[in-house]
Amino acid sequence: MKKTNNIKVIKIGGSFFSSDIFNSLKKILKDISALDIKGLVFTAGGGKSADLIREFDRKYDLNDSSAHFAAISAVEINAYMLSSFLNDYTFLNAADGDFNKTGDGEFNKSKIEKNKISIFLPSAYYRKYDPLPHSWDVSSDSIALELADRACAEELILLKARDPLFLKEAGIRGNDSKTKKIYYQAAESLREEGLIDNYFPTLFYKTNIKTTIINGSYSERTVEYLKGENPILTRIT
Repeated sequence: MKKTNNIKVIKIGGSFFSSDIFNSLKKILKDISALDIKGLVFTAGGGKSADLIREFDRKYDLNDSSAHFAAISAVEINAYMLSSFLNDYTFLNAADGDFNKTGDGEFNKSKIEKNKISIFLPSAYYRKYDPLPHSWDVSSDSIALELADRACAEELILLKARDPLFLKEAGIRGNDSKTKKIYYQAAESLREEGLIDNYFPTLFYKTNIKTTIINGSYSERTVEYLKGENPILTRIT
């Protein structure tokens, strides 16, 4: 079993940057900033910026590499916007030497573990290491998972705008203490309902990174989990 570092990667879903739940995200960021915790790495979703590139590709048939790197840039745009709502953070950027020079892309581990929050800027990293297929099957979920694997992170947290459908169908909403527990769902099932991207299950079963989905629409769930409590959440199997 691969040794893990004291690092958690938190992926902020792209929908948070383009909907009414942005205020929920702001509250989550504020509350996380107040925690006495280090080693958090934030990575953003592409949101409407990535959707614009996807639509342009649909109309004008971009080559795969152009579309791929344009979508990576969309993630970076949202990463910069994310930084506007945090105080104690540093950027994690291959252009600044935050990955080693041997070509295998290992993290500057000490920088991450000593800082409360690092925000991943993916463009230079993907230009240098290019670790994922150039396809729309790959989105920011797989980007976050690859990042967690590269960091030997103890966990990847996917902050989504909704719960998996089976929780909704079971009538589990809000943060009811009676339903607070870990639920489990297979990666392939989550892919089929569109909650994770198409490539994610392939990479997940290869890396076996502990991965948790939290509905960020209920801002208290994320903070409770980081504090070691047990909110409603879904663990990917």
